[in-house]
Amino acid sequence: MAAPTLELSLHCDHALPGAPPNAELFPTPTDEREGLTRLVERLQARLGPEQVVQLVLRPDHRVECETRQQPVQPAAPQRPPMGAAPGSAERLPPSRPAWLLPQPEPLATVRVATGGMGGRPAPLWHGRPLRLLSAPERIEAGWWDGLPVRRDYHVAEGEDGRLLWIFFDLLAKAEGQGGGRGGWYLHGHFA
Repeated sequence: MAAPTLELSLHCDHALPGAPPNAELFPTPTDEREGLTRLVERLQARLGPEQVVQLVLRPDHRVECETRQQPVQPAAPQRPPMGAAPGSAERLPPSRPAWLLPQPEPLATVRVATGGMGGRPAPLWHGRPLRLLSAPERIEAGWWDGLPVRRDYHVAEGEDGRLLWIFFDLLAKAEGQGGGRGGWYLHGHFA
């Protein structure tokens, strides 16, 4: 017969001495790395080593090709690039989102009378206009492997203040006969 537990007692006949937990006021980078290593090892033990992955940079300018996933390797001390000040990269605001959409999503557009977009229609997100916050970052690559891209990327802000990473696809305009997709696309969200 099932019944609720009303009381629980715990008795210890012999306590084992142990080192107190590290309670540093200002943890060192080594301590933080060791904590991350323990976390990764626990996740790998529970989920399997192939399920715990990290992003690794690849030498390709195309955004969807510049990273790949690989299983996390045991932590090795990381050194900053030569000439970089320690911790300098962490202080810069991101110019690209860390995670992209699986596939760029087409954005609706509207023609505007005043040309602030260089003759391009203005992008809309959920029916609302987006405000471009950055100058275009042109990415033109992939002609060598038959998967060319020619895009102008912008950081854009929605009416709700959300930051988006969008691009205008220039291939259709350049090829003249509509060989590329053309138009505005959403490629990622900033956290």
